[in-house]
Amino acid sequence: MMLRVVACAAALFLTASTTQPGSTVRNSVGFVQGTINGKGPYWFLIDSGANRSALDDDVARDLGLLTPGKSKVEGAGGSITVAEATVGELDAGGLHARKLKPTVYDLSGSLSPEGQTTAAILGVDALQKYAVLFDTKGGRVAFAENADQLANLKGATIVPFEFDNGIPRINAEIEGVPAKLRIDTGAAIGDGPNVFINLTDPFYRRMLAKDPTLTPYSEFTASGTGGDTKIAVVKGKQARFGKAEVQVPRYLVQPPVGYFARGDAVGFLGSYAFKSWPAFILDYPKRRLILLAPQL
Repeated sequence: MMLRVVACAAALFLTASTTQPGSTVRNSVGFVQGTINGKGPYWFLIDSGANRSALDDDVARDLGLLTPGKSKVEGAGGSITVAEATVGELDAGGLHARKLKPTVYDLSGSLSPEGQTTAAILGVDALQKYAVLFDTKGGRVAFAENADQLANLKGATIVPFEFDNGIPRINAEIEGVPAKLRIDTGAAIGDGPNVFINLTDPFYRRMLAKDPTLTPYSEFTASGTGGDTKIAVVKGKQARFGKAEVQVPRYLVQPPVGYFARGDAVGFLGSYAFKSWPAFILDYPKRRLILLAPQL
């Protein structure tokens, strides 16, 4: 169900702006300002699709946070070897993370607020104790211990989620085919009216076998951890997340590279998949996606 957004921000959102740090949204990705061990402010990218936070290598060196050891980070384009660090305190308004052990690599190529740089990517290890509001239309992100501290939940659509390696994952129905989809707020896409949903290649082929009219009409290049990939774009008819419904979504078919080459890989929903609603909340403590209703 495509909803016409006519919400009054004062009625919908309850968190006073004075209690939150600077935040913004760019290409459907949320950013928030905060400090690392009391230093800053720095800009942090909010990424529900990362099961471990990441720190820019220059920031880690400048703050003396590097520790011995290496790790591998797997993304849509492949995997890379990264360094590690320990962060005693990371604060961003209502979010307070302690004793984080982020990976460390060059984030200079990451999406960032206009004219700024991204110092860290906040993954589930930083977000897991909070309800996180993504107000993409209002251009802000906010945190609270309880979802009802962030917004009026009356009339909201609630979609339960489970954790897939620490990443929220919901049950959905894509063109009548049952699907499991991760929620990945770190995925970016340009502004526009269309709703996009990312699918794995094997799932798309099952969908195509059911409806041969679902053929690609375009493609574009996506950048991510491990490199760039070409992604086919398919115009769909209907997708459902619980009781939530989206008409005429666009499907982005991920080629079998990096994470998507794994047999257990699933598709995902970026923030751009929820354009039909005024805003949404990822409520980690109660394991639910909350799609906020317009407050008339």
